[in-house]
Amino acid sequence: MYKNFEWRTFALNGAVRVLKGLYFICDGGYHYWKELIPPYKHQVDGTKAKRWWSKWVESLRKDVECSFGIMKKRFQSIKNRSRYHNKETLETVFFCCAILHNMNHHYDQYDEKLHDALELEHIREFQSNIEENEIELEDEDDFWNRRSALIDHYIYNRDVLKTDFERHRSIT
Repeated sequence: MYKNFEWRTFALNGAVRVLKGLYFICDGGYHYWKELIPPYKHQVDGTKAKRWWSKWVESLRKDVECSFGIMKKRFQSIKNRSRYHNKETLETVFFCCAILHNMNHHYDQYDEKLHDALELEHIREFQSNIEENEIELEDEDDFWNRRSALIDHYIYNRDVLKTDFERHRSIT
């Protein structure tokens, strides 16, 4: 379904690379498939970029798992074994729980802590605008090249664009 979904990353030199298909952030216990991107298990000495990227990916994965845990506490329908076996019904139940969870942010007073609207608009524009110097990686898109592209994108955003990847942690 999502094999033709296109997304963009920056190379270290600022060139824009286009990749197809989605990926999932996972822990290191999975196969090396291009759809599953884990952090590095053992960082080799002298590879600070890989270490920083791995810490960031682990942090993201833990945040997502925490969000699922909060939703499971809030909604019994996704905490326990499901009575439903139809894929569409399961998706509908989960999406409804996610929508209600987001609506509860108003009552939990999380609405005042949203990301900067300009930052989100910049991300939307980057992912939707086609640029002249884009490089398509269809032929070279395997696990190792995809993870390398994600690391390069992280480093370029952190070092050149000065993106603060830990800003969300300072919001209380």
